[in-house]
Amino acid sequence: MIAGALIKEKTMEEIRESLQQIQKIFEADLRTAITACCEESSPYGFALMLGEDLEMATPVVVTNSEADLPDPEDNDARYIPDEWKGWKYEYFGNFKRAYAELFNTFSGDYK
Repeated sequence: MIAGALIKEKTMEEIRESLQQIQKIFEADLRTAITACCEESSPYGFALMLGEDLEMATPVVVTNSEADLPDPEDNDARYIPDEWKGWKYEYFGNFKRAYAELFNTFSGDYK
């Protein structure tokens, strides 16, 4: 088994536990972000943008509301999150810390 040969210090069970923990942290942070964004404004759109590679794979919340639209008929401004105004970097702090720790552990073990 290739995966078994690659694992140095962590067992498969430890890896599964780490992934399950980080999933729970992500889910809790996502719920918090959605609740906070909906309380501060009335967004019609909510997107979760991720980094471009594993080193930058941290989520950023992007929202948009009707009031943010320069032209209500502009479909790009309405439906493409890259065009939205509400970029929120402050959420997912717990996930970002847990992900960085997990990434550093595995990148150190498997270089």
